Amino acid sequence: MSRGAEKTRVPLLMRDRSFYHTFLILAGTLILEQAVVLSVNLADNLMIGSYNETALAAVAAVNQIVFVVQQVIYGVTNGVIVLSSQYWGKQQTAPIRRLVCLGLRLEAALSMLFFAVVSLWPAQCVGLFVTDAAIIAEGVRYLRVIRFTFPFFAVTTVLLGAMRSVETVSLALKVSVVSLVTNCVINYILIFGRFGAPELGVVGAAIGTLAARALECGIVCVYVFCRDRKLQLRAAELGRSDPALRGDYFRTSVPIVLQAAMWGVLNAIQTAILGHMTASAVAAYSISSTAFLLLKVTSVGACTAASIMVGKQIGSGGKQLRTMVYTMQLLFVGLGAALGIVLFFLRIPLLRVYRISDETRYLANAFFLIQSVVLLTMSYQMPTNAGILRGGGDTRFALVLDLISFWAIVAIVISFGACGFGLQKGIEKVTKVMMIALLLLMIALAVNSAFLPNAAAGIKFYLVPDFGEVAKKGFGNAVFAAMSQAFFTLSIGIGSMEIFGSYLDRKNRITGEAVNIVLLDTLVALMAGFIIIPVCFAYGVEPGSGPSLLFITLPTLFNNMAGGRIWGTLFFIFMSFAALSTIIAVFEEILAFFMDIGGWSRKKAVGVNFVLITVLSLPAILGFNVLSGIQPLGEGSNIMDMEDFLVSSNLLPLGSLVFVLFCVRKNGWGFENFLKEANKGEGIKFPHWIRLYMQYILPLIVVIIYLKGYYDMFSGKSTAVFVSWMCFAVLLLFVIFGVSIFTGRKKTERTK
Repeated sequence: MSRGAEKTRVPLLMRDRSFYHTFLILAGTLILEQAVVLSVNLADNLMIGSYNETALAAVAAVNQIVFVVQQVIYGVTNGVIVLSSQYWGKQQTAPIRRLVCLGLRLEAALSMLFFAVVSLWPAQCVGLFVTDAAIIAEGVRYLRVIRFTFPFFAVTTVLLGAMRSVETVSLALKVSVVSLVTNCVINYILIFGRFGAPELGVVGAAIGTLAARALECGIVCVYVFCRDRKLQLRAAELGRSDPALRGDYFRTSVPIVLQAAMWGVLNAIQTAILGHMTASAVAAYSISSTAFLLLKVTSVGACTAASIMVGKQIGSGGKQLRTMVYTMQLLFVGLGAALGIVLFFLRIPLLRVYRISDETRYLANAFFLIQSVVLLTMSYQMPTNAGILRGGGDTRFALVLDLISFWAIVAIVISFGACGFGLQKGIEKVTKVMMIALLLLMIALAVNSAFLPNAAAGIKFYLVPDFGEVAKKGFGNAVFAAMSQAFFTLSIGIGSMEIFGSYLDRKNRITGEAVNIVLLDTLVALMAGFIIIPVCFAYGVEPGSGPSLLFITLPTLFNNMAGGRIWGTLFFIFMSFAALSTIIAVFEEILAFFMDIGGWSRKKAVGVNFVLITVLSLPAILGFNVLSGIQPLGEGSNIMDMEDFLVSSNLLPLGSLVFVLFCVRKNGWGFENFLKEANKGEGIKFPHWIRLYMQYILPLIVVIIYLKGYYDMFSGKSTAVFVSWMCFAVLLLFVIFGVSIFTGRKKTERTK
């Protein structure tokens, strides 16, 4: 019998019924509590939504500020819960009391900091999310009252978190019910002016929320300090400090706080972009997100329950830990499917409640559909990462995972934000600053590299051609590599150059602009070589390592130069800007299609495509983890490889072939018409003699590059796979040439 067979099999499901009983009661109570807590915001939304749309948009904008504050507070509290649960498993309450006191001091400081910021700059804070003056004014009125809820909410959250860690969860539910009832009653009276009270609108809603938060804080404080028998926390202990425990807490909680704050900021950025479009977009997102968050509390409750039970299991020895984790994960999968279906069908009756415009209703429905899909995955991901892993003490993995997805979404947000402001105010302004800064920094780094030890040998290796090496690897391969790089660098074939070229005025001829692009592109490539290659020779790095050189040589350079950390930070920031400029160019191409073909406004095109591209980007991201089993191009490949192959080996060469054929053939644009358009304005003329090259030689070069791309990709596969893909490549060529030859032929005009 093998060693693997001798190992004890770990059951996938817990057989102890007490586990399910404990988990369901704990999670169920937490879910109800979270639902009631969120219902306070839902009550504000529903009542304000039936009041008027301006008030709803104002409350929605301010709630983004409140959401960021609450996320940070939840982050601090979750750090307390993670460690306290482990101590509770050991039946040690003294460390829990000290953790609670530490959490209260931190929460008090943070809440007062947020209070000061919104007090000093109320209009500026609201103006981050909306541009309408009436909405900002209403938002400031709401914010001036709602800011006083910050310290009450902070104290309540920490104390209830401490109670959860010692498995006292019913208190939170009871308190939340009292808070909800209080808020609804006061809202009804003060928003609409019932029972002789003044009609206060958004201020009335804020007063209701403030009263509810203050009441629940008072009840919780009385219970914890006077009636609780588990922790026996006393006010006299609030000033005590434990340096060793403080260190453990910060190591655990800092990643949690950063993660929570990150998602709070991301949500705020998303709302800010929507708010700078239309008030309808803000109102629609507020409607959908409130319902989404109300269902999300199920995942939040399951997450907290998982964290408490895992922490307690570790504290008590962890004999059933693996089985418990497996069981929880299966429960989370079923939970996600159920929540997604519920939100999908719930959107219909919810939209009937609100008194909103048709545009707002349309956008809210679209948001509902997207968020139904999000719930499917979130309900597994969040309890697993933020519940199981955090409960086990691993708080960094969840942070790293969220940073990856956060950047992917932020890149989309920033890029569409630039496109949303238009060509001159957005795209041109942003890319000008980014590219000039990057170019200047590259020149400075190239100069620095030139003075490194053995830099001369690196420059000689870089600039002096080795024809023997070229002959060894094949002259054709060298030409193919150069041409492929040109296609990829300039994005020839997918429309970006054409879209931006269409925005040019008639002052300068296209040939001169093309020469400038070639020279600038070549300069950047040369600068990159002058930076990297001398560093390779100075520090013994193989210069033929490929694209990874960027992350090998440059960190070495920065570590060995004065102020390297500053230079390195700036360089990789600007490299991110360069990547963003590429994304912006691609997005503008997509937006131009919808604006030209569909007659859409820029704002509508940005809004719709933001949602579509965010969703369509997920498979590529998940292809490195959840969907890693999908290998579309054979073993070792992933979804990103397939998408790269689709663009680099298909769209770029075939798109360029279509453009060339359209410009030179009579049944397309025709060479004479192309020449007439290209030579409008001042500058270098496009030569007439190049017609033969464009009509026959250039298409042949493109075809060779295209077929060699397929050959390099599939030549290492089996004969059947290789032949099949090459036949497919040839078939696409036949389609393109067939369309160019046999369709759209113009009738020859008679000469007068």
